[in-house]
Amino acid sequence: EAIYTNLHEIPEGLSVNGQASTYKELRMPRLQTQKAELIYRTAKPSHKDYLTCDGNGLSLKVMSTGAKKWISRFRHNKTQRYRTIGDYRGMSLREARERNIQIQTLRDTELSGFTWTLEALAQEYVRDNPRRCSKATLSATQALLIRHIQKGLLEKPVHNLRLQDIHECAKALCDTGRAETGHRLFRQTRMIIEHAYRVGKIESHPICSSKGGLPPVRAKNRAAILDLEQFRVLTGLLWKAPEDNIAINAIKIMALVFARPSEVICAQWSEIDFSAGLWVIPESRMKMRRPHGIPLTKEVTRILLHLKDMNLSGTHVFPSPVRRDKPISHSMVLRTLRSLGYAKEQMCLHGFRASAATLCIQVLRVDSTVVQAQLSHHVNKPVFDRYNRYDYFDQRQILLGRWEELILSQAIRHSGLPVQ
Repeated sequence: EAIYTNLHEIPEGLSVNGQASTYKELRMPRLQTQKAELIYRTAKPSHKDYLTCDGNGLSLKVMSTGAKKWISRFRHNKTQRYRTIGDYRGMSLREARERNIQIQTLRDTELSGFTWTLEALAQEYVRDNPRRCSKATLSATQALLIRHIQKGLLEKPVHNLRLQDIHECAKALCDTGRAETGHRLFRQTRMIIEHAYRVGKIESHPICSSKGGLPPVRAKNRAAILDLEQFRVLTGLLWKAPEDNIAINAIKIMALVFARPSEVICAQWSEIDFSAGLWVIPESRMKMRRPHGIPLTKEVTRILLHLKDMNLSGTHVFPSPVRRDKPISHSMVLRTLRSLGYAKEQMCLHGFRASAATLCIQVLRVDSTVVQAQLSHHVNKPVFDRYNRYDYFDQRQILLGRWEELILSQAIRHSGLPVQ
């Protein structure tokens, strides 16, 4: 008795199980929890989608494919509308009922005169965190909107916010040579508004179906030194610099282990095991969201032990000179590289990865698969990587040892350090 046909196809005046279908929202009495759970669990797919009503606007939508979704139904401006709450397999009946009450309350608040602004929706997006992003990513999202969208647009009601307004803000960045930032601004704004639409805070917005229409982003390689002799000159300058300089030591580690700048700068002592000769970066700090183990070579171990002997307080390997409980800033490390005489067109922090990958394949004749594994890239196609879970650790350990000998044989000799 709790199974009804698709309410979107019911015309006005047609009865459903003895109840007349009017523009007034259908409020069905809730079934007892045990009986309702049995009905929902045994609901079978049909040749078309149908709804199993629970009451107070909550329904279980059974798809023809066999999938089941919780939805919250209501009527607005004489139109049947609904919001998807979640998947049946990942949300219990009690959780669906509680979420339905929240959505109905938000809808009633909206209809009573409350209007959502883009700034308020951004705060709600950060609070809900639907994509399970890190705090740094969420903070960057908010900062991106505040920096590049006019204050008047942030405080403007979303239903009055035109697609053209957001497009002009993003296009202004593209016209100044910052096409990637412009695309990111438009994409983040669309994600915030789409999330607000999914949870029932706002009605549909034109930006949800817009592709942007912005100029394409032209891929540009990062500045890197691809000549072995020139790269040895750079490493010679690094190893001549004072060893107590934290930023210099961070750059040395980048040059030796091919890691991303953020992965090196935010390294913590708890991730390093000197007895096993291993540095494991957790998945929360990795771009690919999977842990990455880095073998510790002799020179890397020597640098880390030297930093350990400096008795720097805190958990970070490269602490900030201002606040010991925070890692050193990216800008301070970059300024240190610039102080060595390298402009942004010659070398950048991310360029150490390109230099290492190119020279290992060109000079050392190493298999590109091993180099990609050390770079923490997908070695093969993503589908094949799900089956091939070998991390090439032994080959990468040999690779880092050969790479260290290649670039430091001349650098250590000129720096005056003892050759180990």
